[in-house]
Amino acid sequence: MTLSAPVELPGMSRAGSKQKDITRLIVATSIGNALEWYDIAVYGYFAVYISEAFFRVTIRRRRCF
Repeated sequence: MTLSAPVELPGMSRAGSKQKDITRLIVATSIGNALEWYDIAVYGYFAVYISEAFFRVTIRRRRCF
């Protein structure tokens, strides 16, 4: 089995490719982080309403004491 080196096309450098990879990584990480914070914010906002919908009896008993 023989291995061959990657083909380099004229006008294409590895440094530009690395820069694009880093930029793509940063953009993907930022989007993922923003979605995660959005998820936490939505859950925090709706947690009260969700708990009242599913655990209505428990909450009413606690208010009586």
